[in-house]
Order: sequence, then structure tokens, then C-alpha cells
Amino acid sequence: MKKILIIVDYQNDFVTGSLGFEKAKTLDSKISNLLNDYLNGTVDGKTEDTYVFLTMDTHFDDYLKTEEGKNLPILHCKKDTKSWEVYGKTGILLKEYLNNNPQNKKVEFICKNTFGSNILMQKLQQMDKLQISNESKSNSDDTEQMNKAYYEHNIEEITLVGVVTNMCVISNAIISKTACTNSHIIVKKDLCASFDDKLHDMALEVMKNMHIEIK
Repeated sequence: MKKILIIVDYQNDFVTGSLGFEKAKTLDSKISNLLNDYLNGTVDGKTEDTYVFLTMDTHFDDYLKTEEGKNLPILHCKKDTKSWEVYGKTGILLKEYLNNNPQNKKVEFICKNTFGSNILMQKLQQMDKLQISNESKSNSDDTEQMNKAYYEHNIEEITLVGVVTNMCVISNAIISKTACTNSHIIVKKDLCASFDDKLHDMALEVMKNMHIEIK
């Protein structure tokens, strides 16, 4: 079964740019090491069928006119600029991997213009649910016909890391939980960070209460 790493918004603007903060810098080595494991098909020292998604916060010149821009009036992660790119060692490792693997099917970037990504949800659902049969049942006492589809679940585990814990990490963790109801969802607390430690801890507690493992 598949094991997926989701790196959330680990982009220059959230580390050293317009919305950057010191704790985000400290994640780079740990995230790049974990990414390297997944790129090489290993999780916790075991060979696995691994994949990597990177959510990329993505905005344009009209950002300040958007709903988010009205609440957070700081243009950031403008598409195809340096500030939009993946930060540090993590970004360098990705570039090297993609250059060496032009037929790459392991890594996928997902652009999003708000906290959570509906595209991520769709991708996870497509990977997780392979329909193997469909059964239609009708009840003479019921005017509605009930349709039941049978699925084989293909994603065993989804691990999330990145920034910001109380904004985009929690949003995409909940999306992952919704998309893959029988997959084990993990958030690595030491590989996530927030500009506010209290909000970081609160977000972790909320996720824990939603049956997401905080590891």
C-alpha cells in the first residue's frame, strides 16, 4: 500500500520572506532528510511504495482584492517568483531529484490559492479508492434506491509536515482525513511550525481530537 508525504507550503516567503519567521528555518534539515527517504522509497527504514505532494501557496497581482488579501493584506508567494519557490535544502533536493528523474511519477506540486486544497483532496481520493465492484439495492418499503460501491483502499498512511501549523497544515490534514477515511494520518509536530507557539499547540490538539496522530 502507498505511503504519502505532504509538504505544506514550505516556500521562501513563509521562511525568510514577507511572512517568514525564525522557527520555519529550523525545519529545513529535518524536512529535507524526510523527503530524501520518501524519494528513495523508504519510511522508518523499510522499503515502501512512496509518493510526495507539495502544496504551493500561489498568488497573483490581484491578491489584495481577494478575500484572503482583505484579511491578510501582504502579497506573498507570487507565482513563478523566488519567493514562491521551495525553501533551502528541501528545494535543492527536489530540483536535483527532478533533474535526474525526467519521467518522475513520485513527486507532484499542487498550487492552491487558499489554506486548503480541493485539488489535493481529489488527488488523494483518486489514489486511494480503486472501485472494484458496484451493487445496487432496492427496498420495496423505500422509495429510494440505495447504491453501494465497494472500494479497495490503496493509501495506508499520509504524513504531513510544513507551515503554518494552525493555518495550512491543519487545513490540509483535515482534507487528507476527509479524502482518505481509512488511511492513517500523521502530523509530525517537530517538522511543523507557526509564528505563534500557542496556536501551534492548539492546532495540534485539535488535530489529535480528530484522530490524527501527532508524532
